[in-house]
Amino acid sequence: MTVQGYLLIDGKPVQSESGRTLPVHDPGRPAELVGEIPNATAADVDAAVRAAHAAFLSWRAVPLAERSALLLKAAGDLAAIVPDTAALLTREMGKILGESLVDAGGSEYLLRNIVGLADEALADTVRSDDFGSVTLTHAPLGVVAAIVPWNWPIGLMMTKVAAAVAAGDTVVCLPSPVASLAVSRVLAVLAAALPPGVVNVLTGLGGETGAALTTHPLVRAVSFTGGTETGKAVLGASAGTMKVPMLELGGNDPAILLDDVVVTEELARAIVGAALVTSGQVCLAIKRVYVARPLFAAVAEAVSDVLAAAVVGHGLDPASTLGPLASGPQLARAQAMLAEAERRGATIRRLGREGESFDRSGYYMMPQVITGVDESFEVVSLEQFAPLLPLLPFDTEPEAVRRANDTEFGLSASVWSADSARARKVAAQIEAGTVFVNQHGPAVVDITMPMGGWKQSGLGREQGPQTFAHYTELRQINDRHVPIPA
Repeated sequence: MTVQGYLLIDGKPVQSESGRTLPVHDPGRPAELVGEIPNATAADVDAAVRAAHAAFLSWRAVPLAERSALLLKAAGDLAAIVPDTAALLTREMGKILGESLVDAGGSEYLLRNIVGLADEALADTVRSDDFGSVTLTHAPLGVVAAIVPWNWPIGLMMTKVAAAVAAGDTVVCLPSPVASLAVSRVLAVLAAALPPGVVNVLTGLGGETGAALTTHPLVRAVSFTGGTETGKAVLGASAGTMKVPMLELGGNDPAILLDDVVVTEELARAIVGAALVTSGQVCLAIKRVYVARPLFAAVAEAVSDVLAAAVVGHGLDPASTLGPLASGPQLARAQAMLAEAERRGATIRRLGREGESFDRSGYYMMPQVITGVDESFEVVSLEQFAPLLPLLPFDTEPEAVRRANDTEFGLSASVWSADSARARKVAAQIEAGTVFVNQHGPAVVDITMPMGGWKQSGLGREQGPQTFAHYTELRQINDRHVPIPA
């Protein structure tokens, strides 16, 4: 069954004024059409932004308690659509159904969590003395553009929209054209619980739709999650009208296994799980593993043993543990990295097996452990976004820290040790926004704490009470009258 997508502008589902659409194909069976989405034009963008701006003028005056109550009602409504939404998400971007259920089902949890932080985060601060008072308030910004990638589109979008709307802003959402259908369904439920125009949804290509949105003069902030190069373009496009940027960008996330690690199947499963979530297509996933040299052979063997049991197939197949990559260009990029490593003499173990639902025409890649490489190889220096796991030996702790930090990225990292105090000491030397100890990845993120990147991995923080800083302006109301000296 194909799904017809639509734009959501001022509470009404509409098609693009141009009539243009983009096809959405199943990456596991590329000949299968999942549906179509409108390819929004600059005129559609303008209509959505103006609807959001008009709604903002009244939404900002709604008390926080009332805004929160409406959002919590929407959270309850979201639970009913989780199964169908998850299946649709798997069909359009490929990841296994269990991950899609977490993505779709987690939207309710994220919404409730963020709303629960709003009271304290948005509370006024008052300083009084004999001369009067100064009150610091958090005023909503206006229209926020929320732009997300295709890998975990529902959770990423909900994180942005919930914070912005709770703060009193209105939003224009732009999901990736690779995965717009499922997230649009979630956003439609959220929008239905709110006044028209508070949540608007566009679909289309970044070059036209995204550019029109990020340069629109009525957009006051851009919250973007995606690749670093696209993030730089978004930042540049936003600069002309001084939009507030919130950028969570790419990473090249290292894991450091110190020399006291006990090599077990449990350890290997934890490393593999953190590296190959969504077939490796997650910004927080482990991208390179530094292993103390005495343990190197044992770790390589343990990780390979775990990956040998992987089943690669369609995401809706219950037997599949890894789905396809999201698109043909994504597969081609990963294949080019692999070819360079092979050409330069790396040792590559191709592991796992093809499931019954494996389709030769799909964008599948078997999981592969890569050794005999260093930081000059693309598969180590770049973010693979594929089931490719390079292992690199090191001799000393300072060397491991130096090599882990020797990158322009700094999103996340992990340190593994039998001594957690030692691991925390090393973690304090890592240049990344999140450093895990004896764990790694999105499954263990504490969403009550802020998350974001250092260096070229981003600007600002999502989640936690600090996220509201990107969706509000500070206003000082000064009623303090100090006598002026004669």
